[in-house]
Amino acid sequence: MPDKFEAGTPSIAFGAAVDYLSEIGMDKIYAYETELTKYLVKQLQQIPSIRIYGPQPENAAVGKVAIVMFTVEGIPAKDLSSRLDQAGVAINAGLHATQALHQYLGVESTARASLYFYRKFGSKAPPFDKLREHLVGRLFIDNVLKV
Repeated sequence: MPDKFEAGTPSIAFGAAVDYLSEIGMDKIYAYETELTKYLVKQLQQIPSIRIYGPQPENAAVGKVAIVMFTVEGIPAKDLSSRLDQAGVAINAGLHATQALHQYLGVESTARASLYFYRKFGSKAPPFDKLREHLVGRLFIDNVLKV
């Protein structure tokens, strides 16, 4: 009876999630997320006014999570997040519970793209295409990005 009042996800759902991930294979998920992260970093590196923070995927130790933090010169992270949200691209913006790190880096806030294995890339990657399109094109025609 006390379990009925416990907060959080019931253990049945957790078990189903573990079964689902195990069926796919954690090694396959990790390998795919690694390639996905490399792809996003490569796309962002093509835009000169973007600065990426943290280890690059090809230089990262084993276990790097599929998260990319970045800033765009002249565009506050919150504004970038709002504009991309309007275009259907969800990113986070802010300090991400790392205020001391942001202070050390001398940045007010960063944008953060969090990736997961269900995200596609390449020709079937609308979020990446929209990210680049909106950074390079329609939203920032004023050449803030100097692309």
